[in-house]
Amino acid sequence: MADANYDVHMMETVGKGEKCVDIQLAVEMLHYATVPNAYDVAILLSGDKDFMPAMVRTRQKGRQVGIVSMKRGCNKALYESPHVKDYDVIWIEDYLDKLIVPLSPEELAARSKEGIVSTFTVMKVVSDFVANSPKGKVSSRDVGRYLKTLRVADTTMLEQLKEVYGGLRQFLQERAVGVFRIIDPEIDDTKKRDPRDRSFW
Repeated sequence: MADANYDVHMMETVGKGEKCVDIQLAVEMLHYATVPNAYDVAILLSGDKDFMPAMVRTRQKGRQVGIVSMKRGCNKALYESPHVKDYDVIWIEDYLDKLIVPLSPEELAARSKEGIVSTFTVMKVVSDFVANSPKGKVSSRDVGRYLKTLRVADTTMLEQLKEVYGGLRQFLQERAVGVFRIIDPEIDDTKKRDPRDRSFW
C-alpha cells in the first residue's frame, strides 16, 4: 500500500481497550477533504452511524462520499439518510465471490500447523526490534538471533519464519515490501567476506 502512495497506519491494541480507529478515520477523512487534490471520493468501509457528522462535513468541503458495508452490520441511518452519501451503499455480501480468493493447498497446510505466526505478527516483532536498536538498523543475524529466543508453541519464531515464509530475506522481499529496506554489505578489496556469509542489514 505504501508503494502505491497510500498512507498506511498500523495500530495495535492491548487487552480490550478502545482502539479509537473510528476517530482517526473521521479525522483523516476531514483533514484530506481540506487538502487540495488529495481525493475526489471518500469511501468509508463501515456501518457505524458515528461517521455521519464527518461524512456530512466532508461533502460540505466539496468531496463525494460512498459507503461499503455489510447488510447486517450497517446502521439504517447510513443508507436511508440522503445527505450523508453521494452513491448507493455497496454491500460486501454481493461481491464475496470476487473478494474471497481460495487459499492454495500449500497455504492451507501451513495455516493448519499449530503455532503458526501471521505476517502481521512477524512484521510487528521485526519492526519493534529494529526500532529499539540504537542505530535504527540491524543485521539479519541480529534479527535471527532475536527470533530464535521467541517461543511459538513447540518451536521458535525463527523456525516458523523459515518453514512458512522461506526465511527472513524472502519474507522481507515478498511479504514486507516497502516496510523494510534490505542493504547488502559492500565487499571491498581489503576485506574478504566469507562466501558462506549471506547476512544483510
